[in-house]
Amino acid sequence: MASQNEEKHRPSGWTLIIPVALAAVFFLIYLAILTRHPLIYGIDGAYYLIQVRSIERTGVLRYGDPPLAFYTFWAISKLVGDITLGVKVGVALLTSLAAIPVYLLLRDSTRNAVASTAGTLAYLLSPQYLRLMGDLMKNAVGCLFLMAFIYALHVAVSRRGLRGAPPSLFFLILTGLTHILDFGVALFVLLVYPVLYAVIVRNRAKEAMKVLAFHLVFLSVFVAVAILLFYGYFSDFFKGEAFIEELIYSQPEWGQRFPLVLLSPMQTLTLPLLASGLVLAVYLLVRKDEASPLLLTAIIVGLALILPFIPAKWLWRFTLMTFIPASIILALLVDRAGGHSVGAAALSVLLLLAMIPQFLGMAAHIRPCISMAEYHDLKNMSPLVKQESTVIAPWRLRYWTEYVLDRPVSRQFTPELWSQYKHVYLISWRVAESPGKPSPMPGHPGEIPPGPPKAPHREVYVGARLVLYELLPPPPKP
Repeated sequence: MASQNEEKHRPSGWTLIIPVALAAVFFLIYLAILTRHPLIYGIDGAYYLIQVRSIERTGVLRYGDPPLAFYTFWAISKLVGDITLGVKVGVALLTSLAAIPVYLLLRDSTRNAVASTAGTLAYLLSPQYLRLMGDLMKNAVGCLFLMAFIYALHVAVSRRGLRGAPPSLFFLILTGLTHILDFGVALFVLLVYPVLYAVIVRNRAKEAMKVLAFHLVFLSVFVAVAILLFYGYFSDFFKGEAFIEELIYSQPEWGQRFPLVLLSPMQTLTLPLLASGLVLAVYLLVRKDEASPLLLTAIIVGLALILPFIPAKWLWRFTLMTFIPASIILALLVDRAGGHSVGAAALSVLLLLAMIPQFLGMAAHIRPCISMAEYHDLKNMSPLVKQESTVIAPWRLRYWTEYVLDRPVSRQFTPELWSQYKHVYLISWRVAESPGKPSPMPGHPGEIPPGPPKAPHREVYVGARLVLYELLPPPPKP
C-alpha cells in the first residue's frame, strides 16, 4: 500500500514541464531586471563582489559568512568571465529554479495543476522576493534550498518516513550553508510541520516523530561541526541567540511597528491570505483533509514572521519572507475553493493580476545604492590612493569604496589608524556650490558630513559628487 501511494505521488516527466518552463521564463525576467543597470544592486551589492573577488584571489572569503552562495557566484563568474555579471546571473538562476520545488510541493498537496501553477506564480511574482534579490541576494538564493527542504520534509512526513529523511536533511544543511534567516525559517518549519502532521494524521504520528528526531540529531552534529571547526563562516548562527535575547528583553512598540507592516504595499495580499487561510484551515480540519497540516504550518509561519513585538531591525527582514507561506495558502485556497474547474482558473487570474502591479513597481524600485557619477569618482580615485593605507568612507559607500579602491575601509577616524597604516584617506560628498544649499546626497545617522574634514588634511581629488582627502598625521612629539 505504501509503495502504491508513493508511486501515485511521484512526479512524472510531464509534471515537471510546468515548473521547468516557469523557471526558464522567470530566469529571463529576473536577469533582465537585474542587468538593466551596469552596477550591482542593493546597499550590500559590492559586498558580494568583494567576497567573490577574494575567492578568486585567495580561495577563501574576505568576510566570514555562510559560503555556499558566494562559491556558486564565483563558479558562475568564471563561466561568464565577469564578477558582476556572474553574481547577477547566479541570483537570477538560483531564484528562478525555486519554481521547481515550490510547484512540486503544491502539486503533491493539491494534485491540481491550476492551483499549483497559481501558487508558484504567486511565489515568483512576489514583490518581497524581488526585493530580496535587490537588497539581500544571499537570502533570496537560500529560498531555493528552503523550498526544496520543505518539499522533501513533506514527502518524508506524509509517506516515505525515514527513507525520505536524508534528502530533507541534505537540503536543510544547504539552507544553513547559505543564509541564517532562511535556515531559521527552515528550523521553524521542521519543529512545526511534523508535530502538526502527527496530531492531525494519527496513523502517521510515529513516522512523523521519527523524521523529526532524525533531523534534530544530525542537525545538532552539523551545527556543532560548523561552529567548532568553521566558526569564521558560521558566526551568523549566533544571530539567532541575539534575536531571542532582543525578543525577550526589548520593549515592544506595537503602535509604531505593526501599522507599518499592515500598510506596506507588499503586504496587500499577504494579510488577507493569512485570514482566508485560517477560515479554510478550520474547514479542512473538520473534514480531516490531508492538506490541513501544511496549511496550518503556512499560517503559523506567516503569522510568526509579522508578530508586532519583533524588534524593528529584525521585523523588516522577516516580513520579506511572508511570500513563502502566502504562496502555499493561495494554492490551497484556489484548489479547495475552485477545484479543477474554470472557477479555479478565474480565481487564480484575479489574485495574480493583483500582484503584477506590485511586482512591476518593485522591479522599477530596486537599483544600485550609488550613482554612476559616484562610481566613476571612485574609479578615478583608485590610482591616487597609496599602498598601506585605509579609507574612511560614507556608510552607503563603504563596500563600494573597498571594492573599487581595493583598500581596507575604516568606519571612523581615530588617531590609532596611523599605527596600522602609513596613509589615512577620507571620502566626503562635495559641498553644494550655492551657499546654504544642502548636499544632494542622502545622509545616514553617523554618516560623514559634506565638505572638508575638521582634522588637518590635503585635498587629493575632487570629482562630480565625491572628494578624496588625505588626513595628515600629527607632528612627531619632540
